[in-house]
Amino acid sequence: MADDLPRVHTPLPARRVVPPPPAPEGPALNAAQADAASHGDTPLLIVAGAGSGKTRTLIHRVAALIQRGVPAHRILLLTFTRRAAQEMVSRCERLVGADSRQVQGGTFHGTAHRLLRRFGPAAGLPADFTILDQGDAGDLMGLARTALGYGDLKNAPRGAPRFPRAETLLAIYSRHVNTGQAVADILGGQWPHFLSWTGDIERCFTDYVRRKTDRNLLDYDDLLLSWALLLEQAPPIAQQMRALYDHVLVDEYQDTNPLQSRILRGLCTNGRLTVVGDDAQSIYAFRGATIRNILDFPGQFPGTRIVTLEQNYRSTAPILESTNVLISRSTERYSKRLFTQRSSNENTFQSFYLGDVKLIHHHVQRLVAREQPKRHALPQAHVVQEVNGRQPGGARGGGAGACRRDAARAERPEAPRRVIRDGELPRPRRQRADRGGGGPGGQLPDEIR
Repeated sequence: MADDLPRVHTPLPARRVVPPPPAPEGPALNAAQADAASHGDTPLLIVAGAGSGKTRTLIHRVAALIQRGVPAHRILLLTFTRRAAQEMVSRCERLVGADSRQVQGGTFHGTAHRLLRRFGPAAGLPADFTILDQGDAGDLMGLARTALGYGDLKNAPRGAPRFPRAETLLAIYSRHVNTGQAVADILGGQWPHFLSWTGDIERCFTDYVRRKTDRNLLDYDDLLLSWALLLEQAPPIAQQMRALYDHVLVDEYQDTNPLQSRILRGLCTNGRLTVVGDDAQSIYAFRGATIRNILDFPGQFPGTRIVTLEQNYRSTAPILESTNVLISRSTERYSKRLFTQRSSNENTFQSFYLGDVKLIHHHVQRLVAREQPKRHALPQAHVVQEVNGRQPGGARGGGAGACRRDAARAERPEAPRRVIRDGELPRPRRQRADRGGGGPGGQLPDEIR
């Protein structure tokens, strides 16, 4: 009878799988890096010298916030490219685990796009707006230019330059939106030959904006401008946006423009803002970036704490000594003196020049052997000796360029020279006077999908 009883299967208790602890992200932080990473909730400016590990410090800052209990999805990480944000979040995952995947990372333009889709309709912005890429924006500007009669100016004032092309108009418009400067001031600083067209250019911009509005279009600059206007002119929506994030962190702050600074001032009213940058590495002024953002940050955000990263992990002492001399000549800057624990016995200029000379000597020897096998080449030792005699500070200075030219001349065979007759000048390379540099914020199609 016992065999007729049903068998009861008792499952074994579930075995709990404990994930391994995250792997450490490189060596330990130095004192300044650790100080920045563990900072509290007041505004923080990290002045990071070249090669001082600023990215790693920012990653540890994000990880420290998560470990303190800040929800990862309430941390906004703004970087120069979306790829940089993804890499930072990936590296942060090694420190605190999978929770870091919820960090809101991206560019200013990408974040603006997401927020406008969500909050724009409440402020009258249609939810189905279309984003113009740089090419389409140029075409639309060209339509405005032609419709106002500037496509073929046969009756232009005598001696006046040709009206700007659509690409140049778009560059001027982008500078106007991102910096807030008057069109006349922008033309006077970068395109002075178009000053006589100031009123006409402004009329062209008015028509361009009207065409975008009629077609429910936004260009890249409109994304940032619309975000800033919502924060400044729509208090209920601005409050909802601020409530999304407990902490905001910004990378490469020295390369932000005035419009991006306006956005941060409207978004981070709680003071929980961390920016990282170096006033000595601002290189995007041609796109509207301003060094004033990082220099004026303590004044714009009261209570700011400044942490300076000075230890360099990339270069040798002689190079840093030269760098410190150059930086010290800036009239307005944050005080810092780069140093390294790496040892080097090479003279700065010698380490640059000799490597270049050996490379030049190698390529010249190959050319000589191929074109004139019977020609005797100058020994490399003689070339190096000649360059050493022309280093800066020597009897025949002239810098690295002069050293490279002298080394090349020592090796290359004599070539027939063109005789320039009296009064004859070489023909200059043709350049268009109306070509402007850069587009409206650059190509960013991947950032706004």
